[in-house]
Amino acid sequence: MARSQDNTLAIIVWIVGLLGMSGFLSFLYPFGYLPLILPILFWILGKKFTRIHCQSYFNVLITAVVIYLLGLIIDKLFQLLRLNLSISVVYISLIYFVVMSIIGLIKAINGKRYDPELAIRIF
Repeated sequence: MARSQDNTLAIIVWIVGLLGMSGFLSFLYPFGYLPLILPILFWILGKKFTRIHCQSYFNVLITAVVIYLLGLIIDKLFQLLRLNLSISVVYISLIYFVVMSIIGLIKAINGKRYDPELAIRIF
């Protein structure tokens, strides 16, 4: 089991990521980049448990961005083919990020490592 401070910092990483994804932090302009800056700071200054969760957070975030970009391309192709979808394919990336972040949050609360299986491993 991880120490409580390491546990708390890992929990904060996932919560800030979820708040940033929901757009809650973008309304507060100076805090709009907090979901990127805070995990970087925790990654540099944190203990091993926090670093593991920060790496997982960035892997999930990068994978969500890749899925988002692919969704944009697929949506443009559907528009060129004049196929109307009732929902945009881009929303798959949002659903992916929310689900993986909730799983990461639960793992951080329980003091366990989180290595997402469905993520591009860069870190």
